[in-house]
Amino acid sequence: MALVVSLLSVWLTIHVVAALPRKLPLPVNVLLFMAMLIVNANRWTVLSHNLEWLEISMHPPKTMAVVLYRDVTYPLTLIAFANAALEAGRRAAKLAAAAAAFLYLYGIGQALRGLGAIRYNEWNEAYECLLIAAMLAIAYGVGRALRALWRKERNGYEA
Repeated sequence: MALVVSLLSVWLTIHVVAALPRKLPLPVNVLLFMAMLIVNANRWTVLSHNLEWLEISMHPPKTMAVVLYRDVTYPLTLIAFANAALEAGRRAAKLAAAAAAFLYLYGIGQALRGLGAIRYNEWNEAYECLLIAAMLAIAYGVGRALRALWRKERNGYEA
């Protein structure tokens, strides 16, 4: 069941990213995806292997569910958030994008936890919320920096 939840979340996330009306340029999105993937993979490695605060199930379908969540759903949701927040004109739209991304990531993570794919040892929901908020802030900051670099590249380096 965890694999089904993860596959549905991947499918939904891909459709949300594809359906965004205004997006950052493709090179910015590719670099942002790679940056978020690196940060997220290192976060999972530190929390699950080094500190052992989380445990990932070794049951193959559950492990695949966590891998799909970690490597596809999480970074694509961060990309959708960064695109929506950076291309939105109003503060309310930015806050709505942040709230939607936060609730989505938290909900899928807790669903995987409830289905036994992830187990908290010395971790809890408050830490998870703080970490999601930090990842959203990182995605916003990196996306903003990459967009500025893209604009500078596109407009030339006369300064």
